[in-house]
Amino acid sequence: MILTKEIGGYTYHYTGHAQRKLYLGVEWEMDSDRPAQNGGEVAMKIANILKDGGLMTDIAHDGSLQYGRELITHPATLDVYKAMTPHFLKAFRVLVDSNFTDRDNRTGGHIHISRRVFGKDLNTRQNNVNRLISWVYRERDSFKKFAMRDSRWAVYNDRPMNDKYYAINTLHQNTIEFRMFSGYKMFNNLIANLELVELIAMTLTTGSVRVLENFSFDALLTSYKKTHKDAYYHWLSVK
Repeated sequence: MILTKEIGGYTYHYTGHAQRKLYLGVEWEMDSDRPAQNGGEVAMKIANILKDGGLMTDIAHDGSLQYGRELITHPATLDVYKAMTPHFLKAFRVLVDSNFTDRDNRTGGHIHISRRVFGKDLNTRQNNVNRLISWVYRERDSFKKFAMRDSRWAVYNDRPMNDKYYAINTLHQNTIEFRMFSGYKMFNNLIANLELVELIAMTLTTGSVRVLENFSFDALLTSYKKTHKDAYYHWLSVK
């Protein structure tokens, strides 16, 4: 299923299967410590690889990057990303061959989900977002291990902040942004990262934040190790 929607002058293609319903948007940053590297050219190569696999990707400049770019996928369901694995691996090889690295732990990987996941009305959504942030803060040590990143660009807060540089960014009007992942490592661990975010969202849509609050990070992944095995096995490798 492919849908299009005009948002702020841009056309976003929603790709995936109706039964999953949850669409995930990914932003990842790449950078180089050498000005000779053409960030736009490398980003275009990667975008074309992903387009060949059926995933539309935009390229943007980011003020925190010196010579690199940010790649932004159009929203897609998890099964689309999983089917794209060979293309992501090919894109990662382009990144490595071009000597783009994680400069001083600056490059981040961000995953967006719709605010609608958090409830039918604005008040319910806000309360659930607040409690989600508290849970992530409580489990921050586990999140840092899983995300393989501890950065001032994704600080763990125990309440909403009027700044985007937090592990959970609440400043976007239509989405909640999980900012804690490593951009450079995201290519290798993308499916695990996406499964984690989908699992959190699934727990919210089938119950409530109160259900999520009863789990530790480890208990959540262990309980769903059969349905979200990539996240679970990644967790086993880093915890």
